[in-house]
Amino acid sequence: MKKKAFVIDDNSLDRQILAGHLKNLSLDCLSFTCGREALDAVKRTVPNLCVVDIYMPDMDGLEVIRSLRRSGYEGLVIAVTGGRNHAQFDVLKYAEAFGADLAMKKPVSAARLARAVTLELRAG
Repeated sequence: MKKKAFVIDDNSLDRQILAGHLKNLSLDCLSFTCGREALDAVKRTVPNLCVVDIYMPDMDGLEVIRSLRRSGYEGLVIAVTGGRNHAQFDVLKYAEAFGADLAMKKPVSAARLARAVTLELRAG
């Protein structure tokens, strides 16, 4: 049975790129434009992996990550962002503190994503 991945990103191009990378790794991939919709879907179909954009309008990725972990989700969580870091606030470090297993800047390297996903999903 194929492993499942969710891509949660409000930017359609980024969603397509990330989903394409994951499909190339032979993962079934579902995409979501907002955090609330994805969290509802996790209750019905637990994915092995969630790629979560940090800056989204309805619910930011930090809230999504925290909600996933509080609900008991144990799959791989990768936080991504194209936003700039500020001197006092590194959003990717906060994502890891909220429960992300890995945090990456956009554009996400297909090779780096493949290494992380392959290692983590093989171990899990």
